[in-house]
Amino acid sequence: SSSNTKKPTIIVAPGQSCNSKGPLFETLGTNGSLDNFTVVRFEWAYCLKDPSKPIPSDDLSNEVEDFQAVMKYALTLPSVDAQKIIIAGKSLGSIVAYSVFQSTPKALGLILLTPLCTYTTDDNGNPLPAPMQFCEEYYPRIKQDLRPIYMVMGDNDNACVINSFVSIVSP
Repeated sequence: SSSNTKKPTIIVAPGQSCNSKGPLFETLGTNGSLDNFTVVRFEWAYCLKDPSKPIPSDDLSNEVEDFQAVMKYALTLPSVDAQKIIIAGKSLGSIVAYSVFQSTPKALGLILLTPLCTYTTDDNGNPLPAPMQFCEEYYPRIKQDLRPIYMVMGDNDNACVINSFVSIVSP
């Protein structure tokens, strides 16, 4: 196949810690290409502005704009099939990716890598008696979306205790 062949494309947002060049994203880029996907990854604008203090916007509106700008750019690439876009994000990027997914009806699917859905400590770092769920706050109406949504998380992740996420995505 030539390099100008249009391919399904995964646009993937990094986590809060400006990790788009980390091992996970390198692997996605390499393996995606091997599996005949175009993978577009990017870094948040706030990471480039001040790498020593990577702080996202309070309401993540700047990060949604970053993602939308990258998606617009991706659609100009010769290898991108505009009809086969998959939106992805890791951790904080999963919240942004979900927001963009909700406003992009043509997107085929969503990949949430280590989504955020529980607090296991209070504001002072003390353990809570049970994880406090906030899945609905970050991923509202996720059950109602009929497009494929894939979630990847560890079985020992304080930021998203599996039982908490399963409770909001199960029928």
